[in-house]
Amino acid sequence: MDWEKQYKQMVLNAKDSFDDVNKFLQSYFPKFLYKYSGCNSDYWKDRLCKGELYFCPSNKLNDLFDGEVRIDLKRASREGTRLNQDLKQMLRISHKEKLDLTDEEIKKSLRGFREDIRIVSLSEVYDSEPMWAHYGEQHKGFCIEYDVDKMSYIKKRMLFKVIYGEKPDITGQIEKACIGAGLSSCIFKNKEWAYEKEWRMIKIYQSQEKFKRCFKTGIKAVYIGRNCEEKNKKFIVDWARRENKVIYQMEIDYKEQKLFPNRLI
Repeated sequence: MDWEKQYKQMVLNAKDSFDDVNKFLQSYFPKFLYKYSGCNSDYWKDRLCKGELYFCPSNKLNDLFDGEVRIDLKRASREGTRLNQDLKQMLRISHKEKLDLTDEEIKKSLRGFREDIRIVSLSEVYDSEPMWAHYGEQHKGFCIEYDVDKMSYIKKRMLFKVIYGEKPDITGQIEKACIGAGLSSCIFKNKEWAYEKEWRMIKIYQSQEKFKRCFKTGIKAVYIGRNCEEKNKKFIVDWARRENKVIYQMEIDYKEQKLFPNRLI
């Protein structure tokens, strides 16, 4: 069994904790990961100069099913199950009271979990034309290269590879109170998203405040979009000279019909 199949099986079995799955995965971390960004936001300069990455609630991501789970609610929420206990705690119901909720009420409670799942999306590739179009502001933005080895131990513990395929039903995981139940809701995405080659950092954060972390020490290089505006290009190049970072600009190889990086400094 290759490591990706073994990883998928660990997530599906849910017998291991998030930490256990992550420990297995660390041997297969890529050397570099990439974050595409536009220059049209209020915080793009902080992403570059301060190394800040914002952990987005899963229900705010562009995949409508991010953080969702496939579950038989009646089975999973019956008396004595882990979900039943969690819902009692969430809804402040006494332990002695019988939990008798409609499917819609349970779904509403579960939606709160999606807000608590915070995610940073990264990619294995810097030269994806669709990624530049979708996340790099139509090639006007930039892409940051992170050296994974230079990430702190705490940050590496949050890092997981996305599995592209149908979301599994986790009813059985909840019934058995498996310690890894729920990881599949963060990890599985439809195959239509496979071009992103995504790795993601996952954090459970029960607060309405923004959650962000600094990755400045991990920045190795920056790739500037082919159509980046001159004022933004100058800002990035000036920053790179001060910080002694490598800068590339993406160009088009018309013969091969693909993007390639041209080193500037």
